[in-house]
Amino acid sequence: MSISREERMEFERDVETREEVEETKSFNNDGGKNSFYEIPSEVKDVDDLCEYLELNFFMGNILKSLWVKKGKRHEATDEKREAKKRVHYAQKELNRLEK
Repeated sequence: MSISREERMEFERDVETREEVEETKSFNNDGGKNSFYEIPSEVKDVDDLCEYLELNFFMGNILKSLWVKKGKRHEATDEKREAKKRVHYAQKELNRLEK
């Protein structure tokens, strides 16, 4: 399930409003839970999250590799393979940024 353009625009307006309200409050950076880590209710799965965060291919694959830690992996992978995959895509992203 993907987020429609209208839903995304509405969410962004809500975020802007929330950010304006939050700017008037003092920021408590005590290491506890913060609202900027909240995931919107429209995000139903990792693909929605990648789309919401506007991740490119490399970053999306890193997130998906982390996501499988919570669920069942396919039989052809394990922790070591997933870690190597994250390093591989992180290096690809770094190379892209350094161009």
